[in-house]
Amino acid sequence: MYRYFPVILPLLAYVFNVAGAPTTEDQKKSNSDTHSLLLCANPRLTSPCTMILWDDLECMELPLEWDNIVTSVAPRGNGQHCILYRDYGCNGPSLEITRYTPELSNFENQVSSFRCFADF
Repeated sequence: MYRYFPVILPLLAYVFNVAGAPTTEDQKKSNSDTHSLLLCANPRLTSPCTMILWDDLECMELPLEWDNIVTSVAPRGNGQHCILYRDYGCNGPSLEITRYTPELSNFENQVSSFRCFADF
């Protein structure tokens, strides 16, 4: 009976390790649960601010009370790319950001929607 352990135990360890390991799709889904963009009405992330959660490549429209008042932004985490759009529906002129942006300069008070994605 014990003579099969050297074969069975490594085989079981392999099966459970592979079956229990998260797939790339699971990891992306898990990571997307934590993606967020901090938007503030004043420079240097000064309040009032709001945090909006997003999924990869989904067009997110700002609530009416935040439409055209955003002055500074910060994607949560490293490797986050966000494209800010002047119009709803992720249309019109745009500005791409990849990190904390204390002032949107020529794009201040113009953001109505955004689309973000994460590098994996």
